Order: sequence, then structure tokens, then C-alpha cells
Amino acid sequence: MKVKYAWIKRLGNIITILAVVLIIKKIYSYNLDYTFFLKPYALLLVGACLAAYMISVILGVIPWLKMVEIVSGKNIDYRAAIFVQVRSNLLKYLPGNIFQYVGKNELAIRCNIGHAQVAISTMLDIAVMLLVATLLGVLCSYKYLISILKLYISYKQIFLLVIGLLFLLLFLGLYARKQKHLTRDIIQILKKKENHRKILVCILYYIIQNFWMSIIYIVILTLVSGSGTGDYSLFLIIGANILSGVIGLLTPGAPGGLGIREMVMLMITHGLYNESTIMLASVIYRFISIIGDILSFLFIALIMNLKRSRIFRRKNFE
Repeated sequence: MKVKYAWIKRLGNIITILAVVLIIKKIYSYNLDYTFFLKPYALLLVGACLAAYMISVILGVIPWLKMVEIVSGKNIDYRAAIFVQVRSNLLKYLPGNIFQYVGKNELAIRCNIGHAQVAISTMLDIAVMLLVATLLGVLCSYKYLISILKLYISYKQIFLLVIGLLFLLLFLGLYARKQKHLTRDIIQILKKKENHRKILVCILYYIIQNFWMSIIYIVILTLVSGSGTGDYSLFLIIGANILSGVIGLLTPGAPGGLGIREMVMLMITHGLYNESTIMLASVIYRFISIIGDILSFLFIALIMNLKRSRIFRRKNFE
């Protein structure tokens, strides 16, 4: 087990380094005017947004950890889970947009639980995250969504989209029927009363997290535009930010939703601001999220190494 664990750990380190290299390359491709960050008030606000983003990344382990505990029926070591979470979070920038979920299965080895249990937990976590985010995004911007859809999508395209969703639901239904034992296990897990509180914690976390991240975007938009949301609905901007994140996440092959999120944000906020304002705000938001992902990983890795060193010195002293 130790040999296998060491091999997987080294592979994880290599993939993490590759992810960081790709992230740095992506930052350079943005061609940001870095003098913008030299203004004292801008630097202060961007720093505050970066700190707020890092808090969100580090606390992002909470809903996933709750799901793992629900599925496995065990209490999971928070320290092991948070390290796997922040490291896997870097892997979303690898092409394919799936490696951040595959990377989470390292927890199965660290905590001696089944790989299938971690995989099911991750899927349930994603399902709750997408459901909460989609409902919040639609509720916040529903007054504007119809006009936006009419602007970009024809009735024929809407019809084809509905047909596609129906086929997707049919496929999921057939798959669930084929995997009866898996479906039955999940239903039994969700039925247990002791798990309801944990599921509620997951839902509440994602509600707070979506508003938290939207506030970060609004601060950046205010900084760039110099006028805040103006006469426009604050909830429209929040809804646009949430929905752009959902679409970016669901887009296959887009590492971390790069490019997709920015494009969707431009589409939803069409006519509210100049395209250059939205684009600059979106790029700065992306810049903060990339740097925040790296710093969150480095921060947790540093804390864990310091704790190991302290324990090691204490044992030698004794």
C-alpha cells in the first residue's frame, strides 16, 4: 500500500506542477495592463478580492467532505480532505475539464475508503452545486433572461435545446435503471435522517458561496467602470456571474471554463456596459481566481508541512 501510495503521490505532484505551468502560461496570454494594479486603491481592492476568493477555495472542502461522510459513513480527516481539495482544484486548468474530479480520488487512499465512494460523493457534490447555482442564477436574472434568449437564440434553437434535454433525461433514466444497485444505494443514503442536516449544510454553503463570489465580481466591475451597477439591477449582475460560471463548468474541454465564462458574461450583460468594461472586469476576475487557486494550494501545503515539522521535532525531543 505504501509503494502504491508513494507512486500516486509522485504522479499527483507532477500533474500539479504541469497545471501550475499551464496556469502561468494562461496569465501571460491575457496581456493585462499591469499598471492598473499599481494604483493604491486598486491594489487594495484587488488584494481584498484575492483574500476573499482564497477563503472560498479553502472552505470549498466543506460540502464535498460532507458528501464523502454521507456516502462512506465515516468521519473523514479534515486536513487530508482540504489538501486533496486545494490540489485537485488546480487540476481544473488541465485540458479536459475533468481532472479536478479525478484528482479527488486521492482521498480514498489517504483515508482508507473506497474509490467508488469518493467518486459517488464527488458526483453528488457536483449535482448539488449545479442545482443550487442554476436555480440562484435564474431567480436573480429571470426578468432579463427571456429578452436575452430572444436576442441570441431563435425559437427553433430553443426547441432543439429542449429536445436535447429530454434525451439527456431519458439517457440518465435508462442509466439509473441499468445501475439499479447504485441508484438504490444513493436513494437509501439520501433517505437517512442523519444525512439531511449534512445535505442542508451543502445547500446553504453553495447559496452563500455563489453570492460571495458574485460580490467579488461586482467589486471588480465597480473598480473598472467607476460607477458600480448604476441603474441596472444588482441581481442581474449576480445572476449573470453565477450562470456564466455554470456554463463554463459544463463546457467540455474548456479548462476551468477559460474563455467560455467571459463570453457568456458578455452575452448576458449585453447593452449594460461597454464590452471593454465587461471584458476587463472578467479578465481581472479570472486573474484573481487563478492566483487565488495557486496561493490557496501553497498556503495549505505550507501549513501542513509546518505541522509535520512540529510533530517531527516533538517526537525527537521526547
